[in-house]
Amino acid sequence: MNQQIKRILLMGNPNVGKSVVFSRLTGVHVTISNYPGTTVEYLKGHMLLNGEKIEVIDVPGTYSLSPTCKAEEVATEMIQDGDLIVNVVDATNLERNLFLTLQLIELGHPMVIALNMWDDTKHKGIEINAGKLAEILKVPIVTTCGLTGEGIKELVKRIPEAKTIHKTPLFNLLKLRPAHDKWQEIGKIIAEVQTIHHRHHTFLEILQDLSIKPATGLPLAIAILFFSFLVVRFIGEGLIGYVFEPLFEILYLPLLMKLSALLGSGGIIHDILV
Repeated sequence: MNQQIKRILLMGNPNVGKSVVFSRLTGVHVTISNYPGTTVEYLKGHMLLNGEKIEVIDVPGTYSLSPTCKAEEVATEMIQDGDLIVNVVDATNLERNLFLTLQLIELGHPMVIALNMWDDTKHKGIEINAGKLAEILKVPIVTTCGLTGEGIKELVKRIPEAKTIHKTPLFNLLKLRPAHDKWQEIGKIIAEVQTIHHRHHTFLEILQDLSIKPATGLPLAIAILFFSFLVVRFIGEGLIGYVFEPLFEILYLPLLMKLSALLGSGGIIHDILV
């Protein structure tokens, strides 16, 4: 894009991993601010893009640009302050997230889509053709996982590819149709790009799911700590008693006794070596 980027807005539904992506982009030096005239907080940080320092704002989560609460009002108002939008989308709930995406496309702002939680799509048996989705929306799309950092470098690399979204078939279609018809368009898009398969979870995936639930996670944590104690206590003692002490008594100690006798009972060399 030809326009110089000074401020990037991270926008998306609540609970899509937006704040984690923000942390990956900006690091630990962030500022918590209140939007003027409100008690709504947002995060502000900086990142380097082609050697330039760019401001990044974590906009409050919103489901649409038709606000139903103060946080969504703030999110809608902040759009005018940004040069570029990174739309963070939950890949495991693509249909729900696309409503906001289509509204942002309708505004015509330069935009890049981060298809986040990409690792979890395989876990849930969801297959998304990201290339086909980018072709339909005419927006650069990068698959990311905020928790592991997967795709974040690619996201930064592709930010300059964002263009003003005007005069595309989808843009013209959205401008002509009423808001409730967007869900029909979303249904068509989902049918083209997403397939859901039934799959059996592996043992490790089942264990992973159990470990993050309070009812099963705490007992698992206690069991792992107890098992770790047993490993240190019994295996460690077994190695000392049956491996290291015999090696010391049979090999190492006789060698040192011979070296001590060879060097004599005194002297700095004897003290250092023996």
